[in-house]
Amino acid sequence: MSGVETGTSTERAASTAPRSGVAARLTFGGLLHAEWIKLWTLRSTYWCFLIAVALTVGFGFLVAVAISSTGLGDTGSRPGATSALAQAATGGTSIAELVVAVLGALIVTGEYGTGMIRTTFLAAPRRFDALGAKALVFVLVAFGVGIVAVAISTGIAIAVVTGAGLHPDLGEPGLWGALLGGAGALALVGLLAVGIGMLVRNSAFAITLSVGILFVLPIIMSILSGVTQAHWVTDLIAYLPSQAASTMSSYDPHGLTSSLDPWQAALVLGLWAGVFVGLGVLAAERRDA
Repeated sequence: MSGVETGTSTERAASTAPRSGVAARLTFGGLLHAEWIKLWTLRSTYWCFLIAVALTVGFGFLVAVAISSTGLGDTGSRPGATSALAQAATGGTSIAELVVAVLGALIVTGEYGTGMIRTTFLAAPRRFDALGAKALVFVLVAFGVGIVAVAISTGIAIAVVTGAGLHPDLGEPGLWGALLGGAGALALVGLLAVGIGMLVRNSAFAITLSVGILFVLPIIMSILSGVTQAHWVTDLIAYLPSQAASTMSSYDPHGLTSSLDPWQAALVLGLWAGVFVGLGVLAAERRDA
């Protein structure tokens, strides 16, 4: 994301506010509209979301083909076929989360990097409102993109697995919960990265920290669990953001793969995101832009 691009979009969004005196003042609705404009003015938004959709759909197709051709798992039974469909439809979201996390960090740090965040705070002196609007717009858009990606991936996966003679139960509520969970996980991971961006304000640091929490920390915890054989370490892994996101998109009616139910995993991931957003807003309130 270039400084010119970020600066232009910020100025354009800020110009939508009614001006009184020397500074513009925005209502929260106006802030939402401004953040919507800023988000879609950035070329990186289109590229990142397109890549996220492509990864979700492409990886889902490959998983569906692999399961259908090799019979991985208990695909002969109806529950097994349903689980295979959920795995294929949402498996790619775990990779797409990386792209959405990068974008989530950049939409915040880009403004800080160019100094255009000062324009935003001039238009909205209450920084809680300004940053809250940014986070809300991004998480809703990311969820919408996730719904589209999972829907396309599900349609392709259904065609592949049924064409191979598998018969998933499309009326199973747990299946649709897993599909919604995949989209929700994508949005919450993006929100987590937004919070990290608010907190550290540096693009490279925010991306590194986001990737570290999502992908490196689980590896470290797994190694620690293997070395120490400590049950509390193993139990703690279920509460990491990446594992919670995976549980949200899993079809596991018997609770065999995680100690958390999908709705509990959603609360855990939402708590991670909420903590970082809260810390980011608090830091913004206490320091200069």
